Amino acid sequence: MNYDVETQVLLALLRAALWKTPPDVALFPLSPEAWQRVFRLAEEQTVTALAYDGLDCLPEAMLPPEDLVMRWLAATDRIVRHNRTMNTVLRRLCNAFWAEGLRPVLLKGQASAQCYRHPLLRQAGDIDLYFPHSGDAQRAEAWVRRQGVHVEREPDGSIYYIWCGVKVEHHPRLLDLYNPRLQSLVQGAEVHEGFVVRPIGDDAFPVEIPAPALEMLMLSSHILKHAMGHGIGLRQLCDVACLCRSIPSASYGEAFHRLCRETGLERWQRLLHGCLRDDFRLSATDLPFPDAAASSQALMRIVLRGGNFGQYASARSQAAVAPWHRKCRTATAFVRHLGFSLRYAPSEAFWMVAQLLRGQV
Repeated sequence: MNYDVETQVLLALLRAALWKTPPDVALFPLSPEAWQRVFRLAEEQTVTALAYDGLDCLPEAMLPPEDLVMRWLAATDRIVRHNRTMNTVLRRLCNAFWAEGLRPVLLKGQASAQCYRHPLLRQAGDIDLYFPHSGDAQRAEAWVRRQGVHVEREPDGSIYYIWCGVKVEHHPRLLDLYNPRLQSLVQGAEVHEGFVVRPIGDDAFPVEIPAPALEMLMLSSHILKHAMGHGIGLRQLCDVACLCRSIPSASYGEAFHRLCRETGLERWQRLLHGCLRDDFRLSATDLPFPDAAASSQALMRIVLRGGNFGQYASARSQAAVAPWHRKCRTATAFVRHLGFSLRYAPSEAFWMVAQLLRGQV
């Protein structure tokens, strides 16, 4: 895929930050106006702090103007401080749940961040929790309500609330899969693969997360869900790239490949592998299994159009001003990406339509 200069520079800065490899100097120097566009693109894709870290690999003569560097530094500092707050809130919340005999499993963001060279540079959204043991999700919700916290429920059955100033979500399922016929398979995979402990934050606070094959499938299906809908951003692709680099594929690749075949996501995963190869420079040995699509442009078109979870495209369209508006926007986004969905995940596309019609998306 032919990218404009600003996109090429942002991808080069991300690779520099993630892998500590120098960017292609042929892309530089940039004009002050072009650097402003790179900065805005990094903000839209919620990779501002990562891109700033990539600047460290550039010679001084190729850096952005000083006023933009200072603005970039201030934004990065805010992200680092917010991430420290998120980790503190996570620790307090997990301690409270453990005291109640509950075992939350941390999903996505903060767990993924620990696979980065500098975890605090990975921009966090909210705290995502899953309760795998029977009845624990209901008990956790009841406990939160007893604390006088206002709880909202989403159409898919998840709940969210604000805890110590941070948004927390409880998810009813581990994986973002629409096909209900796969639920018994997923439950079996949870039992077989299980959960592991990953240290979180500066104090290495131990939290349970999905085992590698489940974690990779969780991240992959999450990206697919948003690519089929409102859109997805570079931040989530960075998460998958870092997980691939941090855990040897020999330890989980075979199990993960089997799960991709059983869930009907093998073609989608090959497309994702193509993106990781072309845009993040992962080798075949870095990937969970070596098969990859010849081109990643079908996915990258969605990524660059929408930004983080499609929020950039949403802001441009000035939608999502009311619940009914959000449902209309979800349906419109799905129709726009229908060709993509049918090509790479036809079963998920069918069941997403069914859930849209039932108002569960």
